[in-house]
Amino acid sequence: MSVGVVILRIQWPKIHSIEQIQNTEIYRNSRDYTNYTEHDKIKIIRYEGNIFYFCAEYFRETVYLQTGINPFDLNLKLNRCLNRIKRIENILRLSSQSMDIEIDKSDDHSNEIKSMEETPDPLEASNENHQKSNLNENYFKRKFFNHFIKKKLLTLNEKLELEMERTKLIEKLDTINQLITFNFIIFDCSCWTFMDIVGADELKQVIDSYEKLGIIVLLAQMKDINTGWLQTHVVSVSTSKCLE
Repeated sequence: MSVGVVILRIQWPKIHSIEQIQNTEIYRNSRDYTNYTEHDKIKIIRYEGNIFYFCAEYFRETVYLQTGINPFDLNLKLNRCLNRIKRIENILRLSSQSMDIEIDKSDDHSNEIKSMEETPDPLEASNENHQKSNLNENYFKRKFFNHFIKKKLLTLNEKLELEMERTKLIEKLDTINQLITFNFIIFDCSCWTFMDIVGADELKQVIDSYEKLGIIVLLAQMKDINTGWLQTHVVSVSTSKCLE
């Protein structure tokens, strides 16, 4: 029985949010008190266990539950929206450029023919046929070029559909960003007495995933042995994130 309890506590440690008790400088588990001051822009999380290969995944999942945000999913949705918006903008830009090229080419051809017809100089009469043949050859080359350019041209309905899709994607981005209601996460690391390479890598991934959303992660009350180990093996966790 006792062995089972030890295994249970090691594999599934307690985790809870910490809030400030009203009119004090004391921070306690928000489940145990009702008269606490909630800071909207800050999440303080206390993980009462160690982070190693046996419970590293549990650490990540419970942190996501405590914060109410899964940064991996949000980053995936944000990247999909941004990539699709870029593709739509590129399609619209290429279509606009292709139309401009086609108009310029047709205007150039008309101007060249007009200039040939209006040339009064008799000295160039002997070369007129040769120049016209070259002009026609260039004209067919342009037609061949425009044949592929036209494939990029969009109809008015297609442009409207792309514009509407881009507008919806921008609105979706705003909705996703509204889910991010806080700017800081502070981990109370006072219970962390041991951490292996798997746990350190898991911690690094959690920190990186939140920081991609613009959320700053800080480590408080980290023991010296863990601080030195993290600085040696996990470059992204700097000393500025380890608070005394």
